Amino acid sequence: MVFIKLFNIIFLFILAGPLICPGRAPLAPCSITVNAIKAKLLNKNIPTIHNPWASCFQQKSTLISDEENESHSWNALVFSRHNKRAFVAEGNWQDRQQISRISIFDEQIPTASGVQVGDSFEKIQALVDSRIPVEPDGFLSLQDKEDPDIFYMMDISKYPKLFYGVDLLSEIPGSVKVESIVVLKR
Repeated sequence: MVFIKLFNIIFLFILAGPLICPGRAPLAPCSITVNAIKAKLLNKNIPTIHNPWASCFQQKSTLISDEENESHSWNALVFSRHNKRAFVAEGNWQDRQQISRISIFDEQIPTASGVQVGDSFEKIQALVDSRIPVEPDGFLSLQDKEDPDIFYMMDISKYPKLFYGVDLLSEIPGSVKVESIVVLKR
């Protein structure tokens, strides 16, 4: 009988939702920007970072290896939401501990100007610098007009003409989408 009462109490708590501790406000919906992530993580030492968004993201430490030279590896933090990678903050092979690159994959994390993963080039064109960064074949990135540390990695997989790069923004079809947003240490 005690077991059944305990089971019913637990079941009621499950139905009622998460418990709110006295003196603590309920968790607010998660709203975060690329710029806030940059301010909290870029140039910080990975071992000293304690998840500043624990109510929104799970944080996991990992090691990233260079595909061409496996002896080169560095530390990274992966932040996930609902078991889906939201963003990755990583060092590099020269400085394994200090965050020098943050890659945003979550469509719900905008820049200060409102650019999000999944946006079309047509939508963001006025927000990018007219100078196109040099990238290896098969990649196209565009630099944010206001923040030179932010780059929009474009998904050109459906656009073979863009594989070897472009010289002018007018050469980019409006339907090309932002695949990820990358923040780089300068």
